[in-house]
Amino acid sequence: MDANTQHLLNRGTQLTELLKQKQFVPMPAEEQVIVIFAGVKAYLDKVVTSEISKFERLFIEHIKGKYKHILDNIRTKGTLDKEIDKELHTILAEFIPTCGVQLKEK
Repeated sequence: MDANTQHLLNRGTQLTELLKQKQFVPMPAEEQVIVIFAGVKAYLDKVVTSEISKFERLFIEHIKGKYKHILDNIRTKGTLDKEIDKELHTILAEFIPTCGVQLKEK
């Protein structure tokens, strides 16, 4: 299998893990948006698959604690505007290496 195909399969595995939710514990849409953003923008490609749910929990806590305005903005506007998009990129680039989840070896 070529590297491109393997990369796409790995991304699919990461996204599948990311989309799992506990029964009877629905996640608010704005929280879904920020974690899916991390997945589709390739930030989770570095995270070990078994650590995805831990990442999700830690990232949501981080955003709620320091960047609640992002969740409020997504909830009220119903979309990701350019400023929030840019801010999420910056937050994720800083958060992933320091959040305590196991990263894949290069």
